[in-house]
Amino acid sequence: MFYVINAIKLKQGTRQEFVKLLESNAKGASNEPGCISFNVIQDNSNIDVMWFIETYKEEKDFEAHQLTSHFKQWYPHFKRMVEEFIPNTNAIGRPIYPPINGWPENN
Repeated sequence: MFYVINAIKLKQGTRQEFVKLLESNAKGASNEPGCISFNVIQDNSNIDVMWFIETYKEEKDFEAHQLTSHFKQWYPHFKRMVEEFIPNTNAIGRPIYPPINGWPENN
């Protein structure tokens, strides 16, 4: 599996439009064959902060996601409405636990 996790802060006053425009990309990503999950989480402390937690079968599936029409249509809006990536929240990589092949049954 391959994970992409980051948090963004939206420019003030753009949240409603951002959420509306994000829907087609989120739905599209969720239906991609290599996407295991595509979650956008609302931060409890600030409604303008959102967490993206994306899980793909392989890194190439994330790369393929970025080439889809739904991503390409949405990304210019993302760039326009995001004030910043929250520092120290970007994580891109593979899991340590649980093991890729699952936990051994005897442990």
